[in-house]
Amino acid sequence: MIAAYQSGINTNELARQYGCDRKTICNQLKKRGVEVSINKIKSEEAVRRIIILYEENHTIEEIAKQFGVSAATINKLLHKHGVSIRSRWDYK
Repeated sequence: MIAAYQSGINTNELARQYGCDRKTICNQLKKRGVEVSINKIKSEEAVRRIIILYEENHTIEEIAKQFGVSAATINKLLHKHGVSIRSRWDYK
């Protein structure tokens, strides 16, 4: 699990693989001294790219999948940066 996480597999995917909750994965990694990042999107370049993708009418779910994070993470990031969130009815 540690090697998989450190190779870039996110906690949501690990939880699916191990059949448990994401929080369980986080707790187990932390117990073993692994720093668990709540938000893997740290670079300003990645943030800009996410905002651009969203403004280009990509869904939050599509963006989340591309960046290997949850849709909630993308939603929070967009809110934090003042981006107005579309409703599901706003998509073509």
